[in-house]
Amino acid sequence: MLPSVGINIDPVPAGILGLGLNYAAYLSEVFRSAILSVEHGQTEAALSLGYTPTKTLWKIVIPQSFVVSLEPIGNYFIAMVKVTALTSVIAVTEILKTANILNSQTFQTTAIYTAAAIPYLIISLPLSRIVVLLERKARSLS
Repeated sequence: MLPSVGINIDPVPAGILGLGLNYAAYLSEVFRSAILSVEHGQTEAALSLGYTPTKTLWKIVIPQSFVVSLEPIGNYFIAMVKVTALTSVIAVTEILKTANILNSQTFQTTAIYTAAAIPYLIISLPLSRIVVLLERKARSLS
């Protein structure tokens, strides 16, 4: 659509922009629901103690909502790593597209797709472990 109005974006920045905007929308819902999960009584108590609305947000609401939002945020980051394969639609050659090309040339399907899965595992498994550790730490602090 953009090229029809004279705007041309290289494939890599277009992929980053598209994935970034898509996941920003998802994460905004995560943050919204996490903030709404904090009981209204917490806000009322802070305001009755003389906290300003801004101080209430930063000292009461955000720390409690952070704990609630950690798991979904981690899940979305892991999903974003996996969804990078969609950027091949806009001519970004990524791991899975390269694997498809190699497979069509050599027909060594198992070896090629196993090798293609390894980078995803190398990124996803430590990321999921970090999320679990952060979640435990945050729950122990609250």
